[in-house]
Amino acid sequence: MAKVEFFTAEPPCAGCVELLRTAGDVAEKYGERIQVIKLMGPCEEFNKYGLTLVPAVVFEEGRIMLMGACPDMDTIIASLKELGSNEWRQRSRSSHRSLPAQEAGLFCA
Repeated sequence: MAKVEFFTAEPPCAGCVELLRTAGDVAEKYGERIQVIKLMGPCEEFNKYGLTLVPAVVFEEGRIMLMGACPDMDTIIASLKELGSNEWRQRSRSSHRSLPAQEAGLFCA
């Protein structure tokens, strides 16, 4: 099971609200295959991953991190495939990779 953590501000900005909706959609559609964790406001995990912007999404303990962007479902699925998780496998990758916000999808205002 893949672990995906969604980070938002408290109170959430417009982009963070959209990210929370996306997190709900991911949990609803792929609940048995993905562990979805929603984290709002400052938290230990935010510092653990060295995040500097919200909204942010972290896959598998930081193997892929998207910051400052509101990724759509296609971007989330592409990130899961990049991880090479059994359920999402197209090809296996062992290296860590961070995607800049420009590659991650929609930007927040």
